[in-house]
Amino acid sequence: MVNSCIDKLKSIYTKYEFKISNINNTNIFEIINPFKNGNISVYLDEDDLTFYFSSQHCHFHNDFDGLVEYIDGFLSEKYVAIEFYISGKDSCGGSLDITEVDFSSPISIAKCFFKTNEITQNWFIEQFKNDKYQYKIRSWSGSKDLNADIIWNGNVFEVNLTY
Repeated sequence: MVNSCIDKLKSIYTKYEFKISNINNTNIFEIINPFKNGNISVYLDEDDLTFYFSSQHCHFHNDFDGLVEYIDGFLSEKYVAIEFYISGKDSCGGSLDITEVDFSSPISIAKCFFKTNEITQNWFIEQFKNDKYQYKIRSWSGSKDLNADIIWNGNVFEVNLTY
């Protein structure tokens, strides 16, 4: 499975510079980022395909088509990586579809991040009120990157964005 996946990735991403390596018996296919935010890496072993970009990673097990769709989403910048911080310490992270979210709204981010779980959405929004939260968005080219501080003033959220 591993060699055939690498061959398929090589044929799909011919317009990008890439490298293939092996660390501790794990094969790695890496799309070289000509911008500043790091490469897209796919770690391949017999049981799993794992995507890495910026602070984000995602397991695809044997779903090669899903992996390719995800890679394409990051390369086209439909998807961005997001990482949340509480008082400067990593909290959690993942990816967001930029067509579905307003990055200046913590409520919009929570609803997009926890799409199918309203209880978790509401819990996360309450956490924004009680702790010093920040989030960082990272995109393939860097054009959509931002850092945000979330401030609850007692009535509404204020978000200080820096690009």
